Amino acid sequence: MWCEGLGMRPVRDMQVPCKCVFRAIFRRCFDRFKSCVASQGRISSTCKPEMFSHGSSSRVSYGRRNEEFLADFCMLAKRALTPEEHRLFRYHLLLGADWKLCFRQLKMTCGRQTFFYKIWCIEEKLGRIFAETKPYGLWPLDMYFHTVVSERPVTACPVPKKRAVLRPPMQAA
Repeated sequence: MWCEGLGMRPVRDMQVPCKCVFRAIFRRCFDRFKSCVASQGRISSTCKPEMFSHGSSSRVSYGRRNEEFLADFCMLAKRALTPEEHRLFRYHLLLGADWKLCFRQLKMTCGRQTFFYKIWCIEEKLGRIFAETKPYGLWPLDMYFHTVVSERPVTACPVPKKRAVLRPPMQAA
């Protein structure tokens, strides 16, 4: 079943986002990626200060949003895709090679239709990743490029309270 342009489709008594939504999310993020790459010549060597307030206090944050977006886009793609998919993504989408050049360089044996189906699947997969990455995904772009204050503190990983000692099994002497 398709969404018929509504963005949601029924699956077993519930509504789920259609694949076309994730492809559209990918395309919007990819368009922003291309505009960030195009503005590389205009980027200054200093960080941009951003003021934001949280309750009664206000803070200044420094960052380079365009460079951060480029890095996040590439790293999420690398982590989410298989090595074969990532090579195809890199050659066709990032480097701009047409399908004939990709066939030669990647030594692909599939047909043209299968090639574009693989690109379609990569777009869908990355669109889902860009939208569902928590706590801060690439989508929506306005939330990424404008400071949003979260009420919860974000930690990279839990730090163990007590250090565990590694004891390998030893044979009795």
